[in-house]
Amino acid sequence: MLQLHSIVPRDYQACIAFCNRLRYVFVLILLTLCLSVTASQGPFAADSETTVPRKSLSTLYSQDIVLSSTHQRLYEFQYLQKNKGQLNLIIKNLDAARRSVARTVADAFLIRMEIILVPDAKALMQMVGDWAEHSTAVVISSTQQMIINCDAIQTQSSQVILQVLTHEMAHLYLSIRLKAPIPRWLNEGIAMRIAGDWNPHYHSTLAWAVLMHKTIPLRNLESSFPVEANYQQLAYCESYSVTDFIIRKQFAGSLPLFLSTISGTQGINNAQSYFQYDYRESIEYEWLKSNYGVKALVSAILSENTPWVFVLILTIIAWISILRRKRQQRRIWALETQIEQMRHDYESIAKEPTNEEIEEEVLRNLPPEKHSPTPPPIASFPMKPPVPPPPEPKDSE
Repeated sequence: MLQLHSIVPRDYQACIAFCNRLRYVFVLILLTLCLSVTASQGPFAADSETTVPRKSLSTLYSQDIVLSSTHQRLYEFQYLQKNKGQLNLIIKNLDAARRSVARTVADAFLIRMEIILVPDAKALMQMVGDWAEHSTAVVISSTQQMIINCDAIQTQSSQVILQVLTHEMAHLYLSIRLKAPIPRWLNEGIAMRIAGDWNPHYHSTLAWAVLMHKTIPLRNLESSFPVEANYQQLAYCESYSVTDFIIRKQFAGSLPLFLSTISGTQGINNAQSYFQYDYRESIEYEWLKSNYGVKALVSAILSENTPWVFVLILTIIAWISILRRKRQQRRIWALETQIEQMRHDYESIAKEPTNEEIEEEVLRNLPPEKHSPTPPPIASFPMKPPVPPPPEPKDSE
């Protein structure tokens, strides 16, 4: 029996062996590339911000425009000279915002960050993208940078500026403590709760959306928010409301307790569970059920200082007036019915027939055969003379 190696030439066998070794080498190279890409993306690869390179004002302006920079303890600043006034406002509120985050999450928050001040929304969109058109500030977690629109905070009060800074620092805190990505709606909801960034007007917006079945599904808010202003506001409303619902129902209203379950390496599985279809849909269903109904709408209207309260008061007054009018109308109808009955009874008493009329009416209604014949006259018989009584016996002498 002939052997295979005796038929196949030696040079062909060597070529086959070389091709096999080369194939293994290619597999190892591809595997190494995949591992290197995964390692470079890190645990927040799902977040679009992590792939953004480090930002700088020098990429937006030419060398003719003077750019300024400074640093204070844990902060580094980039800004234009015309925005020096806004820089002073931000510096006054930075430490307060950091303390607010640390106090709310019951954890230390000491990181170095860079703050870039851009003059307007156009410059902000050029730096981070069109999705930031309606944003006051944006955080790039991977580079620990905060980009602030000076035009948006120019006319705002110190309280609003503090809320903005606290909100963005909350995003930085989450990027450090969480070792696994979480959905965008949950990230924004936690940041809003830390900053106390809840407008009373959001109650009616969310209540009407729930009643009209116009809410945005949570699956559409996992990686990004809508660009349109109205839908973006609704997305933020839902994010805060759902996050608050989870914390109240599952963690007794304790935000630090909730964060402890998704932070660190031990919280990776819990953090990733919010991406799971069944778990997310069950949360959304329970949340919608808790916010649906007229009771939820009334409580939402009463919780905000808007003309809706005035409208509700007028509605209640009109409703009470209608009830009182209906009740008064029923009393009038009952009185009219009573008067009509009394009038009928009076007329029936006034027309009461006499005994002769009743007897004639009875006789008139009797059938003919039932008429009793006229009784015959009583015959007169001759009367016998009265019998005298017997004489009394005389006594003998």
